[in-house]
Amino acid sequence: MDINKDPGYRYDVFLSYRHKPLDSRICKKLHTLLESYKPVRRFKSARITRVFRDDEELPAAGILSDTIAKALASSRYLVVVCSPDTPESEWVDREVRTFIELGRSNRIFALLISGTPDHSFPPSLKGVQGIENRTLRVTEAKENQIITSLKRESLKIIAAVSGVSWDQFRVANRRRSVKRIILTTASLVIMFCVSGLYLLQQWLMASYYNIYANKEELLIHSVVQNVTNGLHDRLKEVPEALPVVADILEENLIYLESMAAIDTGSTYTEGYLGKGYLRTIAAWLDLGDYSRAAKYADKAVEEFERLASVRSYLNGKSELLTCYSVAGISMQYSGNLDKAVSYYSKGVSLGRELDDQSPNTEIKKQIAQNLNSLGDCYTAMGCVDDAVFYYDDSLKIYLGLMSYKDFSERELAGTYGHMASTLHNAGFYDQASRYYYEQISHLQNLREAGTILDDTLLTDMALCYANLGSILMYQGDNQQAVNMLEQASEILRPVSISTPGKNYYHASILSSMGEAYQNTGNHVLAGKYFSESLSLLEEYAEDTENLPAQCALADNYRHLGLNAKFMAQTEEAINYYTNAISLYEWLANDRKELSQLWGLAVSLHDLGTVYMDNGSYDEAKPFLFKALGTFQAYDEATGTESSVNNIAICSNNIGLCFYNQTDYAGAIPHLLSAAEYYISRLEQADSSHRRIYADCCGYLGRCYAYQGEYERARDYHQESALVFEVMSRDQSEYLKSYAISLYWAAIDRVLLGETKQAEDYYILCLDRCSKYIESGDRSFLPTYLSFYAYYYLVFEDDFQKALEISRQAWMENPEDVSVQKIYAYSLLFSGHREESEEILAELAANQPANLELIRFDSRVLKASGFTYRELEPLTQLLGE
Repeated sequence: MDINKDPGYRYDVFLSYRHKPLDSRICKKLHTLLESYKPVRRFKSARITRVFRDDEELPAAGILSDTIAKALASSRYLVVVCSPDTPESEWVDREVRTFIELGRSNRIFALLISGTPDHSFPPSLKGVQGIENRTLRVTEAKENQIITSLKRESLKIIAAVSGVSWDQFRVANRRRSVKRIILTTASLVIMFCVSGLYLLQQWLMASYYNIYANKEELLIHSVVQNVTNGLHDRLKEVPEALPVVADILEENLIYLESMAAIDTGSTYTEGYLGKGYLRTIAAWLDLGDYSRAAKYADKAVEEFERLASVRSYLNGKSELLTCYSVAGISMQYSGNLDKAVSYYSKGVSLGRELDDQSPNTEIKKQIAQNLNSLGDCYTAMGCVDDAVFYYDDSLKIYLGLMSYKDFSERELAGTYGHMASTLHNAGFYDQASRYYYEQISHLQNLREAGTILDDTLLTDMALCYANLGSILMYQGDNQQAVNMLEQASEILRPVSISTPGKNYYHASILSSMGEAYQNTGNHVLAGKYFSESLSLLEEYAEDTENLPAQCALADNYRHLGLNAKFMAQTEEAINYYTNAISLYEWLANDRKELSQLWGLAVSLHDLGTVYMDNGSYDEAKPFLFKALGTFQAYDEATGTESSVNNIAICSNNIGLCFYNQTDYAGAIPHLLSAAEYYISRLEQADSSHRRIYADCCGYLGRCYAYQGEYERARDYHQESALVFEVMSRDQSEYLKSYAISLYWAAIDRVLLGETKQAEDYYILCLDRCSKYIESGDRSFLPTYLSFYAYYYLVFEDDFQKALEISRQAWMENPEDVSVQKIYAYSLLFSGHREESEEILAELAANQPANLELIRFDSRVLKASGFTYRELEPLTQLLGE
């Protein structure tokens, strides 16, 4: 099936851009062009129905961490708006990288609005194969020229998404545009010429026939109003002709200026020029040509400032207040933030002057809106303190309006949400949290007052809690974050019940709740939320065309598998992982959703570790090998190296399977592969990766030791000890691993004949064991005692002391293999041969691998000075 016609995608296009003034305006214009395009009759299927743009689709920013990722996964194509500011945006690069990882790099378009690809592409985009053929260049000198080019280039996106021939599509659109523009232009020019000629005729008659002046002024008032107001309204009905008609509207200003020059004192004509400027500005703002709109802003302000000084002109100052706001918008959107700030500030000052003279609710609202706009400008300029000041000032006005009947608390709650979202986006989490809490407070007031909260308001309230949860998670307060996320889930529950189509979104939130609880270690509650999410997602199990729901279902099975693993529920974990693997394989192989290779690889690996934990190494290895290959396939498909750490972990675990089966030669290549990865990144590695590296070195050392390569064994055990020594300085839990590494480093030296160094290492080992037990973990006591007893066997020849200590270890934990070995050796060398042989024979019978441990110990004891006769019972047991 053609992927372009696949109904499983929620969005046709995902728009990725940096939130800079020009980038935002161009992106918004592209959004409008794509969704409003009406296909020609020949290509009826060439229609884009849904475009994702974050500030359009999401009511507030910072909503749950997986929202953008899910939107990307649900989009057919990605369009990246590129300018010299774009490479500085981590989020744009991350969105591109995620889309590449989804296996859709051949469906990425670059929209270059300024600069060159080298300076404007985010890092991930530069490496996309064939992107130069999918780069749409609209790098014009002026913004109105960019918009013109954008309208042409956007057709390429529509053609690609719809899967139609570009050449045929371009020709068909060109023919339709020419026909419409000719017809529309002809109609409008005729209408305009008739109106203009009639208007001029009336003005000439007014000049020569003063007796009819009042009558003619009334007629002119009607005509000018029709030309000035009606034309802007009519052009909206013919979108293909908007640029042509907007030019005509500009020409209308020439007539208005001529009329103003002929008669500057008429009661009825005064002010039409200023209003003409405002409507022309509004037309170009509607068209997205902000530079052209800004061109008339200064003229409009000049005209309305003149009118405000004319005493006979009514409403001059109130119209000037409106003009300041419109002029500010023009300058803000055209990127002239300094001038926008100037006009908004003038609007605030004038509004306060008018409100002082005659308090008025609408003027107060205009003041608040200008203050909001000032906050937006200062945010864009990076002056956050100023932005917060104006936002707060705006809110004070809104709060003051609460006593007026025509101002609702719902509007105030929405304003708080806007403030919170803006601050959240800017990274000012404390201030954002304060506004979120205020928004929740006012929404709660609405509920307590008996107002029925519709789904939109309930969703707003839930998003407030969800955003607060994300902030708290970022700040490290995980428990409080869980509380907020739980409230969000509870609020959304009735929304999803009343609107079944929203079950998928509620399920995603429940799954996020499960992950949050899982992070805090509460696996019972994590399982509860994962199960609730699963019950909703299973409604989509038969809907194989709804790929986002199928992906979410697979993810949920995987989360449940991990949760069951944490709770030692082996059978449940195997069942969940098996379901996840089956669904991921179908998505990746049958539906070519290559992004799901990641989930497949993780599930295969985790299922392998479930078998490992159960001691079923033969069952574990096939899954681990398959996980390794799948991670490699994922990196190859996405053109990245994002799986290298997972590949190293797979290699390490495969090596451990071989090690636990005493196949040391088989273990070494896999352990070496993992160690090589970690050693190259050790300086930047976190504690978990350092621990894996140190463990890997330790197992390599033991593999080489069991094979008789003691120098290599010593080097790897030494490396392991060095890493754990550094880690144990800050985290006492690593003292245990440090002590075990020292033990093996000492044993290697015994086998190499370095007795003095061996004893020094062994004494340090015992000291670290003691300190670890003092830190609170007494479960390590039997191992410590057995190490202590072994010291008296190897270095002191004090067999009675060894027997005394090893018996204590055996009484603490008689099931531990190492404890049993050392106790048996102590019995043997202190004259209790029969009891010793009984313990050793039982060890060998229970687990063949124990024979390898006894064989290795016999080498150590022989190297420390024990005679053949003393070791005879061991050699007989080993058949040597």
